[in-house]
Amino acid sequence: MKSTRHALAWAAMALVTACGGMPTSTGPQLDPGLDEPAAAWQTLRAPSMATVFEVNLPTGASATAGARAAFAVLDDVERRMNEWRPESELGTVNRGAGGPPVAVSPELFDILVKSRDLADKTGGAFDPTWAALWGLWDFRLGATPAVPDPKAIARQVALVGWQRMHLDAATRTVRLADKGMAIGLGGIAKGWALDRAAVALRQHGVDNALVSAGGQLLALGKGPHGPWLAGLRDPRGESNDMWATLELLPGESLATSADYERYFDIGGVRYHHVLDPRTGWPAKGTRAAVVVAASATIADALGKPLMILGKAGLPTVVALGASEALVIDDSGHWHATDGMRKRLRVLRQPLP
Repeated sequence: MKSTRHALAWAAMALVTACGGMPTSTGPQLDPGLDEPAAAWQTLRAPSMATVFEVNLPTGASATAGARAAFAVLDDVERRMNEWRPESELGTVNRGAGGPPVAVSPELFDILVKSRDLADKTGGAFDPTWAALWGLWDFRLGATPAVPDPKAIARQVALVGWQRMHLDAATRTVRLADKGMAIGLGGIAKGWALDRAAVALRQHGVDNALVSAGGQLLALGKGPHGPWLAGLRDPRGESNDMWATLELLPGESLATSADYERYFDIGGVRYHHVLDPRTGWPAKGTRAAVVVAASATIADALGKPLMILGKAGLPTVVALGASEALVIDDSGHWHATDGMRKRLRVLRQPLP
């Protein structure tokens, strides 16, 4: 069978004057390659939560201190909620699966309560216990493309189920009912971190900034030339090929989930990293989903469920807090809320 593998970055791209490469150190870095107005704006970035967080904001000691405070918030979220780190608070919960309840911090408990509520209201399209599927699929660049044995997928799916994640508010404990279950917050923790990073920025007097992480943006105030502008990438175009743009209102967050971020093709079929936790298989029928919300947490959490539910999920994500949303189906046609249609500036139609 003929197969190809790709790994492409940035599901949504901010069309701002400041942009640059990946950081080479572990701390925040000032981008030396800023275009005009370099005297008034700066870009700081730091790796965290398996991605790179970037803050584009005015220059000045207070603003820089605000960015560093925001990065410290991100580090705290990662220490608590990164399921890939065994020493994290969430890692401790996962190691205790099938055992007695585990006491957790208020922060972790709160996001688990939010996750359980979203799982219920999306019919399991969002499920924090999806992490039992770890290891089945390998979408890493350089790995040999392979479709797992359906029987293996079925065995792991049997360990997925938010209903068996028991939360006790009185004792602030979490218990995973069965050994082999695991919680993964990769579908919500990034947005959670962005919201808290924005609070840190505002506490330092930063009212205008763009905070980004992977395929998600959070706009504070305005940019150096007016409203922050997000470009929507064509799922079948190149990484810098935008089919539409959207002005972000102050306080809005935009999150994108798509089938071009991590995937492989086998026999003309695309298998990608957005797994339906109810089946263990990649979502079908949708190439990309975009969610805009006043909360970065909500935008982040609803992106993958919308990718899984497709255009039929538009009313669901709006009911759950999205202000606007759109999907691009597997034919390249796009479907959007009425508000999104009015706000979107279409440059051309997505490729078929």
